[in-house]
Amino acid sequence: MKADKVDKIVDRLQLFIHNFDLNGLKDYWGYLDQRLFCRLEDIFRPEVTKLQTSLFRYYFVYGVQLKNHEKTQELSQRQAQELQGQSEWRDWFILPFITCPRAGDRFKC
Repeated sequence: MKADKVDKIVDRLQLFIHNFDLNGLKDYWGYLDQRLFCRLEDIFRPEVTKLQTSLFRYYFVYGVQLKNHEKTQELSQRQAQELQGQSEWRDWFILPFITCPRAGDRFKC
């Protein structure tokens, strides 16, 4: 039963990303944070933060792969103040402008 719930959560997160629904993604993440992640012990907080970072990177990379510049710019603009201060996001905003991102180590997850 628990695995089924996890699958539903993952499916919903992927649906938001594949539909480029940034508001839905942010709202659902907030819901998960309030209902689930806040109940975890503090030692798990860094892992939750890594999961959130990876989730928004996936949204960003998915937009770049589909050449949906509007959606990658939307993430950059709407999250800029929050994300630019984080060292793990520093180089990611140049991703849409690099011709071959796979060539270097910069964008490995």
